[in-house]
Amino acid sequence: MNPRGPAAAALLFIGIVAAGAASGAQATYRATFTETRTLPSMKKPLVLHGDITFKPGKKLVWAIERPYKYRLIVQDGRIEEHLPGGGVNTGALSKTPWAAALFDLFSALFGGDEGALARYFHVNPTAQGFTLVPRSEVLARSVQRIAVTGKPLPATVTIEEANGSRTRLAFKATSPLPPVPATAAATSGG
Repeated sequence: MNPRGPAAAALLFIGIVAAGAASGAQATYRATFTETRTLPSMKKPLVLHGDITFKPGKKLVWAIERPYKYRLIVQDGRIEEHLPGGGVNTGALSKTPWAAALFDLFSALFGGDEGALARYFHVNPTAQGFTLVPRSEVLARSVQRIAVTGKPLPATVTIEEANGSRTRLAFKATSPLPPVPATAAATSGG
């Protein structure tokens, strides 16, 4: 099993969406999360529980607490992984595409940067949030659609992959939500 969490592969493909996303939010977002990964080849979904600490564009700490321990820290262009077996991997974020993708995706989603998402996805508003449908055939080979609920910031992110796999991330904020930049609030109706 990939200790980075099942969503890492899917996030690798959608991470290009938010490349270069800039956020004006300065507050730190903290939440607990439940990640549920459903694979066509498995009878039961894989469920992970953990915590996230995120300062848009600055720092991401993604910690899986159950059923195993794993911690990913992205900061200052560097990545640090604390693996379940006790090992630690470090390196440049630019040389770790899946982690850069995760960081950029969170910067766009939690920073309210719909423009960054719209470069690579059709952004379709819904009553609860929005859906993302890939603009390119290359991206569509991996990700069919992403549904985001919650306003002004995501409460859930559901990734439907082309191979039939599905990942649902549910967030429960444990700190005040960072402010959404005025331009993002205006474009999202928030």
